[in-house]
Amino acid sequence: MNADWLRSGTVTDWLRPGIVLVSAATLLIMIATGAGAPWRMLFALWFVLVCPGLSLVGVLGLRDRFVELVVVAPLSLAVVTLTSLALFYGGVWTPDLEFGLLLWLCLAGLIWSHPGSRRNVMGET
Repeated sequence: MNADWLRSGTVTDWLRPGIVLVSAATLLIMIATGAGAPWRMLFALWFVLVCPGLSLVGVLGLRDRFVELVVVAPLSLAVVTLTSLALFYGGVWTPDLEFGLLLWLCLAGLIWSHPGSRRNVMGET
């Protein structure tokens, strides 16, 4: 099986934003519909462990996909910890506000990292 299509960048350019946006939308729907606690907890755990780091890992400019995958969870936990601390010490922490802030940070991270993922367009190797 030839994996050149995966290395070409067309799939990987859209895979990261797709995972983050589908995960965020799924969790938002689960919260809005009041889905059962076990499923909502699993989707929330997935979102917290993966989405913030996955949206920001492109900003780091790492060239190895394996290293990017290894960095996703620690980066996510660092972002969640810092946002929680900022909201807590600001005296405004609520689960809804934390989730909203993480959603905005994920969107900002995807927008910020998008130009970095287009190395071929800019002529860099």
